[in-house]
Amino acid sequence: MTTSIFNPPTTILVHGVGMSPDHFLLIEVNLTSPTVTWTRPGYDENACVPSFEDQVNQLGQLVSAHAPAVVVGVSGGATLALAAAIANLDGLRLAICHEPLVGANVPELDAIVNASAHTLNSFSQPNPAALATFFQRLYGASWMEMPEPFRKWADRNALAIGNDVAHFASFQPDLDLLRTTRTKVVTTVGSTSQRYRHAVAELLANYGVTVHQLPETSHLATVEAPEAFSAVINTELLNLFTASAQQ
Repeated sequence: MTTSIFNPPTTILVHGVGMSPDHFLLIEVNLTSPTVTWTRPGYDENACVPSFEDQVNQLGQLVSAHAPAVVVGVSGGATLALAAAIANLDGLRLAICHEPLVGANVPELDAIVNASAHTLNSFSQPNPAALATFFQRLYGASWMEMPEPFRKWADRNALAIGNDVAHFASFQPDLDLLRTTRTKVVTTVGSTSQRYRHAVAELLANYGVTVHQLPETSHLATVEAPEAFSAVINTELLNLFTASAQQ
């Protein structure tokens, strides 16, 4: 963590479905704020993951413990960050979401998530082939270029992943609430990500969400473009400080 010229809020880093918390190691070292990386319950234990609502509540408790706070999430972690902003959590100043889900508001992506949840949970035991198909459909070809330890971590957490995907498939947000939340919401999208990821960013922009496109990046921004992603986070932290100083 680098030395900051101001006293920033704590940044809470939230990993996605099947993504090791270690994905954020290359982000943490670049940030101008103190950080807390949340290992979501069920992961590292390959156990059942709490419901989506319970995870939002647990994130809210973490925000309260570190308020004022910023939440940065990728994939499923981005979806939780978005849900926390929509819930208007006390103490949450900023949510930065890299390619979140928005439910049926983007039907193509919603259909893929629901189909993936059905497939992953149709086996009595974790199925490696189904898991690989899930990652390639939702995360793109970059998943196969991931460092082997990250992919092995996902394999070890196959039960948690299948359970987790089903919970995220239930998320159907009322995006109109973004117009009234006290939390500033920022979304990032990779320039090479699938069209439905760009559709999410375009949709969120219509609700006042700030959009940053990350060059030569897709869904796994923490690994593909950690410096570019960190730069966006630091820019938004500075914007937050500037806005607070002017009040």
